Amino acid sequence: MSDLDLFNTFIDLNEKLSGRGISIILGGGLGLYLKQLYLMENPIRTLIDASAWPQPRSTSDIDVFFPLEVLVSLDDMKAVRSIIDEMHFEPIAGNEYWRFNLPQNEVKIDLLTGPIVDTVKDQLKSDARRARPKGDLQLHAHPVPEALDLSDRLEQVGLVDLTSAKKQYSSTVSIPSPFTYLMMKVTAFGDLLDNEDKNLGRHHALDVYRIVAMMSETQFAETKSQFKLHYSSSYLERVCSLVTDCFVKEDGIGILRMREHAFWGDNMRLSDFMGALKEIISVARFKAMEQLTAMDEDQGIALSD
Repeated sequence: MSDLDLFNTFIDLNEKLSGRGISIILGGGLGLYLKQLYLMENPIRTLIDASAWPQPRSTSDIDVFFPLEVLVSLDDMKAVRSIIDEMHFEPIAGNEYWRFNLPQNEVKIDLLTGPIVDTVKDQLKSDARRARPKGDLQLHAHPVPEALDLSDRLEQVGLVDLTSAKKQYSSTVSIPSPFTYLMMKVTAFGDLLDNEDKNLGRHHALDVYRIVAMMSETQFAETKSQFKLHYSSSYLERVCSLVTDCFVKEDGIGILRMREHAFWGDNMRLSDFMGALKEIISVARFKAMEQLTAMDEDQGIALSD
């Protein structure tokens, strides 16, 4: 499978879905890859200059996230199933209703969604592994509970290339905010850092650097605000712990995994990266300490009464 196969397959899929009025969010390595290519063509001021970014890294699959408003619609999800069949994707054994492979080029797609919130639970059949609208449908999305604020502050990345039908195509795709990407990539690194079959999480570790490096100043401020907002989330607490243990010390396992990656370069600004991550997680930790202090004070007042 070539990068062109991956890119053209996604463009075809995106074109067919948008033609049916179905919105998606592109996550995973492909979303970061397309963002980096876009920023290299359309430079803006970022936390770390593009000269200190790793080279763009593609991936072997397409992570398609469905916003909840799409996931709850039986008609929309039936249309997704129809498009997958029309493009000749085949189900992957063991995950037949949310992972598919295109035999002609071995491109894989994963159908995903973010946390299932209480306001839509009664419209879905869902558990920890799957979610789909109620009704007759041989398709579901795999929930990613750490993908907090999945549909908030989305970035629009331009796409200009050829479809596999060899016609000119120009459009945009939504990708998650840096906050949501950090939540997913740090969590994935924590899950894989000892897994030799998954390259010990090296790709995810370097993607954490990439996410921070490509933030604008505005996105940096927004990310800190979102960490503060979600300070009590168990998923965010885990991310903060992983960042502290793995990514803010030069001998942290996350830093070591980054340095081991084939795309690591000595030009990369490690101190700026670590400093930004420390600042990001500090706002959540400070908010948590504030709340603990307030609770202690309330208990003290109650006891004195």
